[in-house]
Amino acid sequence: MDDALRIGIVAGLMTLLLLMGLALRPSEPEAEEPLPVAEVVQEEDCAVIQDLTLEMLDPVYSEKAVFDDGLIRASFDVAQSADGIESGLSLWLHNSTDDAIVVHWDLCSFQLPDSDTVNIVHEDQAGEFAEWLPSTLTLGPGGDLFTTIYPIGDVEMLEGWCGSFGVLTEGPFSFVLAIEGGGTCAERYLVYYPFRFVVR
Repeated sequence: MDDALRIGIVAGLMTLLLLMGLALRPSEPEAEEPLPVAEVVQEEDCAVIQDLTLEMLDPVYSEKAVFDDGLIRASFDVAQSADGIESGLSLWLHNSTDDAIVVHWDLCSFQLPDSDTVNIVHEDQAGEFAEWLPSTLTLGPGGDLFTTIYPIGDVEMLEGWCGSFGVLTEGPFSFVLAIEGGGTCAERYLVYYPFRFVVR
């Protein structure tokens, strides 16, 4: 093939590519209108909730307030709002045995940060049928209980039990849980769990 012919073919291809590129080139974009700027409104008196947690000090230390001894597994927590820490202690209790266990509510107590020891009420004792509730609760093998426990002097009846605020943050406090375990009647026994906590 002749060199002049080769140069002509390459020049023709280059011209064709140049024309195709010009034809496919996008047109100039239209000027866009600026987006409206949102007006920033500054909130005044914004309440910041301090992030406090419940720690178990006794019978074993637990940063997450969890206890397990083979008879029970217990997990505790406190409710927090803009008003502070409520004086109720949330309890999840699990029966870890193959036998029924019994919670004896009338044998449980709170020892508040000021060392004042008081009886407890739990959230199931609210409402019109509270006077007919037994003072014990039986959990079957593997059973779970979810409730909130209040020191009796620090609750009021609104729509359900409502605790006061700030009591449990004044220092370490204790909750004694009374559990009856064992198999047959002759083997039954009562265990007191003196849980001690601090909110910080």
